[in-house]
Amino acid sequence: MFNEKMIYGKVPKMIIESTRQGMEIYGLSLYDAFREAVREYPRLNHDSELYKAWFEDDFRRFIPSAYHAEYLDFNRHPLRYDD
Repeated sequence: MFNEKMIYGKVPKMIIESTRQGMEIYGLSLYDAFREAVREYPRLNHDSELYKAWFEDDFRRFIPSAYHAEYLDFNRHPLRYDD
C-alpha cells in the first residue's frame, strides 16, 4: 500500500505519482517502483542528488523504508555519491 510519506526529500510529483501507480497497479515493491519512476522521468537534472542516487542505484535518502535499518547508518555505510 502506497503512502506519500514513504518518499523523502525533493522528489518531483510526477515521480511520486509514477511510484504510486507502479505499486498499486503493477504490484511492484517500493524500491522497484521508485527506481523505474526515476529512470523514466524525462527532466532529471544530471547534477541532482536524485540522479546521482539513480546512477549509483542507492535510494536510501529517498525511500529509507525499502532498506534494512543497519544500512541507514550513513557513517558506517556512506553514500557513494555523497560529496
